[in-house]
Amino acid sequence: MDIVLPYRLYPARTVRVQAPDSIEVDLDLGYGTHAHRSLLIAGIDRKVIPAELRDAAYHAAVITLGGKQLLVHTEDFRMNGAFIARVFANFPIKGSVETTLVPGTTERRVEIAHFFKWLTTVDYALEPLKRALNGGLRD
Repeated sequence: MDIVLPYRLYPARTVRVQAPDSIEVDLDLGYGTHAHRSLLIAGIDRKVIPAELRDAAYHAAVITLGGKQLLVHTEDFRMNGAFIARVFANFPIKGSVETTLVPGTTERRVEIAHFFKWLTTVDYALEPLKRALNGGLRD
């Protein structure tokens, strides 16, 4: 039995990470229908990432999002041909990372933009990232 999701909320799988704020996904539209789309992740602005941390931020995005299952809440407008969307982890992120109510549901998930705000506090370091994805955060 398929789970019915609210309007504009789609299960998705990351196909490619283009930048810390930009991904290509395969959206599951239901009934066996999929759509390949480019998304800009709402709440992440790569322009504010310091130049010396851009490679680390991209690497963190690849580790966090590459090939992962997501929930995508799309907006009606586009920027440069890509949909702007709120993206939520549909996989476990452990520890004390802030969760957000998914639009139209009663579920709380980690919103990727909030997770990346946390990553800025550790300068996109790999060890805290691995702990969050694999074994929980240690303060």
